[in-house]
Amino acid sequence: MACNLSAFDCMSVWLRRRILWAGSGLGLAVLLGRRAGAAAVEQSVKLPAGAHWVVRSQQASVFYGIRFDESQVRLGVIVQNGPAQTAKKLPELLRSAGAIAGCNGGYFNGRDFGVYGLQVSDGVAQGEVGEVSELEAALVMRDGKLNIERGPEFPKQGRVTQRVQCSPLLVWEGHPAFEGGPDEVALRRSFVATDEKGQWVMGCGTNLTLSGLAKSLAGGQVFTDLSIRTAMNLDGGPSSGAWSRDPQGNEHEFRAATVVQNLLALFEKETN
Repeated sequence: MACNLSAFDCMSVWLRRRILWAGSGLGLAVLLGRRAGAAAVEQSVKLPAGAHWVVRSQQASVFYGIRFDESQVRLGVIVQNGPAQTAKKLPELLRSAGAIAGCNGGYFNGRDFGVYGLQVSDGVAQGEVGEVSELEAALVMRDGKLNIERGPEFPKQGRVTQRVQCSPLLVWEGHPAFEGGPDEVALRRSFVATDEKGQWVMGCGTNLTLSGLAKSLAGGQVFTDLSIRTAMNLDGGPSSGAWSRDPQGNEHEFRAATVVQNLLALFEKETN
């Protein structure tokens, strides 16, 4: 098809189409990385309950995020206790649960789908906190309020209805909490982050080290409309996956390469 736009605009259109089409985003991340200093290519799709599916690029990484206001949605932890051979894929679980969006959750044992740390789904608890460091973190719905809590002094009071535990803590009080080291490897990563004022983003990114992810989130380099105060890592690598469905029924996905034991799901709040 002929293109009547400038060469730069044609390339921008082509890149946006590639973002919409890409399953894993890995090839696209490399491609975008060749355009050093270029502005981020973005996609923003309105979802129910005021949420948004957003795709943004930074250097050689592509981020797939779900932006939401906790006052307009309900977050739940969906679990499947295996075995892995019969586990359902992330989109299938979210569709069957009636979710509007979701992403993979915390760590788990890939062989037997064993729980990592203390996991709570709709008030039902599995596992235990265990011995944790200051880099341990948990996403917790406690007394109806969604928070990222930091170990080892996790709060013990209050009613917990949803919880996933993972590490490391990425951002604390607006600053990177994880520095990394010389042996860090760039992989697919998953995360959840908040401005501590009710605005959140959860999702995945490609070609990222943990320290690089921490700096990107804390520095406002990717989600520029959100002043992130706290963020935590979720299970990454082949587990990283995100999905959403817009009001027209169109599905948007960053495809996980494997099945997962737990995931984070967003639902529209029930109205009386």
